[in-house]
Amino acid sequence: VQVCRQASVHLWQRAPWRDCTSATRPDRAPRISFRTRVLQLLYNRFYDIEYLVNRSQSLRNWSLRRKNAFHGYTRERYGDNVAAACYILNLGGGIRFSGEREWFWKNQLGKFGGDLNHFREIPVEEVDAKGTPITYDGLNNLTLLSSLRTLDLSNCPHVDDWCLSRLHTLSESLEELSLSGCKKVSDKGLATLHHLKKLKKLELFDLPHISNPGLVCILLEEVMPECEILGIDYSDVLKGNSLEEINKQHS
Repeated sequence: VQVCRQASVHLWQRAPWRDCTSATRPDRAPRISFRTRVLQLLYNRFYDIEYLVNRSQSLRNWSLRRKNAFHGYTRERYGDNVAAACYILNLGGGIRFSGEREWFWKNQLGKFGGDLNHFREIPVEEVDAKGTPITYDGLNNLTLLSSLRTLDLSNCPHVDDWCLSRLHTLSESLEELSLSGCKKVSDKGLATLHHLKKLKKLELFDLPHISNPGLVCILLEEVMPECEILGIDYSDVLKGNSLEEINKQHS
C-alpha cells in the first residue's frame, strides 16, 4: 500500500497540469461525430467528388448488366423455359408454368419455392415482372418462350421503346401485356406493338410520354381490332397539331 501511495504521488508531481490553474488547464479535444469522420475519410480517399459520383454510377450499371445477363449455360443444360424462369425469379418476379395453378416466387432467403428441373418440358405461360429492373438485353432470356400468354412489365423503370421493339418474337402467343407505369415508353414504342396480332388485352395506365393518347388509341385499335386497350381512350384530348401533322410525325 505504501509503494502504491508513493507511486501515485510521484506521478502527480510529474503531471504536466500540476502547476496550471483551472483557467489555464487544457480541455479535452472535441468529439468528432461519425458522419464527420466518414466524410473526412471519403475526402481523403476521393479528392474529386465527380470521380466518386462516376464510380458509383459505374457500379450501378455493372450490377444492372449482371442481373440482365444472358443465361446461356442454363439454357443449354435445362432448356429455354427453365432459363427464363431463373432469370425472372432472380430479378424478383414470378412465373407460372402451363397447367400449374401455383406461381413460383423467391422466398425471403432468395430461394425458389420448388425444383425447376421438373419443368424442363413444360412451357412458361405467364410472367409477372412488374417493378423489376428488366432491360433490353435481359429480354433475350424471354424471346424463345413460344407459349408465353401473359407478360406484366408494369412499373419497370428501364423498359423503353427499344424494349417494346423486341416483343415481336412473342407475336404467335402473347395475349395480355401490361405497360402501365413505364415512364420511358412513348408513342413510337407503342407503334411497334402492331406485330402482336394475338394480343387481347393491353394496359397503358400512367404513361406520361404519350403525347396524343386519343390518337394512339385509335391507331392501336386499327391495327389490333380484337385487343382491349385500357388506360387510354377516345375521350383523351388530342394535344398539339392537327391529325394530318400527327400522322406525318408517326410515318
